[in-house]
Amino acid sequence: MMVQDLQEARRTWTSGWGWFLAAGIAWMIVSVIVFRLDVDSITAVGGVLGVVFLVSGVDEFTLASMRSSWAWAHVILGILFASGALWSFVNPADAFWSLAAAFGLLLIFGGAL
Repeated sequence: MMVQDLQEARRTWTSGWGWFLAAGIAWMIVSVIVFRLDVDSITAVGGVLGVVFLVSGVDEFTLASMRSSWAWAHVILGILFASGALWSFVNPADAFWSLAAAFGLLLIFGGAL
């Protein structure tokens, strides 16, 4: 009975992994087609980062206007996100390399744990 339970648990955990593999391969193909490592793709990633920062800044200012507690923290985060968006739009290549460096640092921390 114990072996059957373990086999059932293994089937439950491993079923459907092919979909994740196929999705990962599809995203890799899309990234190779859309973002080829040239100057235009670096600029595009920096611009996308600027849009993400801008939307996050607007969200933080909206939260600050809707909540009375911690509103000052939301305003500070909104200012930081808005300045990050401005920096990303002015220097998209620098924003890309900063994002890559921060992601690399996260990978180092993740690998060290």
